[in-house]
Formats: sequence, structure tokens, C-alpha cells
Amino acid sequence: MYDVNIAADTAAGKRSRKGLGDGESARTLLRRQRLERETDAPRSAEKQSLNLLLFPFLKDLQATEIEILNARLVQQKYAKKEYIYLPYDNSEKVCFIIHGNVEVGYLDESGRELSIDILGPGEAFGALLGRDLTGGFARSIDKAVLAVLSKDDFAELLERHPRFALRIIALMNQRLNILEAKLRNLVFSDVKTRICKLLLTLFQKSGDRRSGLIKIPLTHQDIANLVASSRETASLHLSELKKSGIIAYERKRIRIRTLAELERF
Repeated sequence: MYDVNIAADTAAGKRSRKGLGDGESARTLLRRQRLERETDAPRSAEKQSLNLLLFPFLKDLQATEIEILNARLVQQKYAKKEYIYLPYDNSEKVCFIIHGNVEVGYLDESGRELSIDILGPGEAFGALLGRDLTGGFARSIDKAVLAVLSKDDFAELLERHPRFALRIIALMNQRLNILEAKLRNLVFSDVKTRICKLLLTLFQKSGDRRSGLIKIPLTHQDIANLVASSRETASLHLSELKKSGIIAYERKRIRIRTLAELERF
């Protein structure tokens, strides 16, 4: 049984946070989420346009081809901490992030999570190049808006546009490099070093250079999942970094106060 929690918005307001009940499987959870989304009309069946400014890897497509792509997309909105797919989910899709941040990783049968990466606006994930989603999960970190394309439509796009396919291969190669770096960190680095490297990576990705703020909201549990540690151990090292004056955090927001000191680790 997968010990996971979800949250979803309704037209009348936020639903309360809830998790898997007794005997509820991952498939039941996905079915429940989809039913909730279908009954909330504004959250689905809408079109969301992709553009070259947000998704530069589309630049090898002609304007008319991008229009055809946009015609096949469906917008889906996700509340904070809502699963987009779970292990063994049969939905085969490619998701383009329009707004918000998405955590991707793996889940075992006991409910333990290993987060691989956090993706933001302008990035894509899902069944890229026919990638099997078995064992993987994707979950929104904050409120997210995705433009979703079926796997078959995406495969047709790759077949018709070799240069676009090469860009997707480069994207997959980048993801493999991230996996290799994570593996090296797990083997050769202690938890504190892994946390420091993670904060630097997140700052490079979404940090405000003037204030030092990492714009992605993260709990201690989120950080623990990303560095393959327990929440207690991650909290201990974050507290040490805070006491040292290297970082500051409040309400899931982390601010790097001394970048040079963080890089020293």
C-alpha cells in the first residue's frame, strides 16, 4: 500500500488534506483524483498554448506546427501536493509545465519516496521517448498548471520532426546526468553535503540573486526526500546551517544568506 497524501481544490474552496484509507490502492487514489477533477469543470478540458519564450526546445517547429500542437493539448490544474501520476498508472502522457513546480521520483511499496528532481515552468516530463512510468511518480509542489499531450500525439511529433526529436534526446540525456550525479552524491557524500548541493542547485534554478530566496516552497520532508534522508536528519542539518548564518528559512521558504559559505561545503 502506498502511504501518500493528496490535496485538491473545489469551486467552493479547498478540500481538506487526505490520504489513502484502509485497503485503498494507488490506482484507487488516481481514480479518485481524476473523478474530483472531472467534477471541477474549470480544472480540465481547457486549452493552454505553448510558446517559444517558455519552451525554447520547440524552436525547430514552424508556427503552424506549434498551432497544431496547441490544438491537441489539454490544460490540467493541480492543487498543492497533488499527485499527477503514481507507479503503475496506465495513463501515458507528456506534460509541459506552464506554471508551478513538479517533483518527480520513485515510490516503493512501503510508501517511501526517493525524489529525483524538481521541474519548473518551461520543462517537460512524463512518457518522453516512450519512457515507462512504472515505479515513478510526479506530484505538484505548489499549485501547478500543465499542458498535457497524449503519448501517441507526442510520438507522431517526434517522427515528423527529427530536429525536435534530437532536442528531446538532449533533454533525456540531461535527466540521465542528474540521475548519475544523484547516485554519486548518495555514495560519496554525507547528508549535510547533499543538502548543501541541493540548495545550490535549487538556487541556480530558481533563486533570486538579490535576496538569496529560493522561490520553490519546500518542507523539511521534501528536502529529506530529495537527499534520500530521514526528515529528522535533514531538519538537524538545516538547523545547523541556519545557526551558522548560512541560510534562513520560514514557512517553507529558504533564503541563502552566505552563498560562498554554502559553496564551501
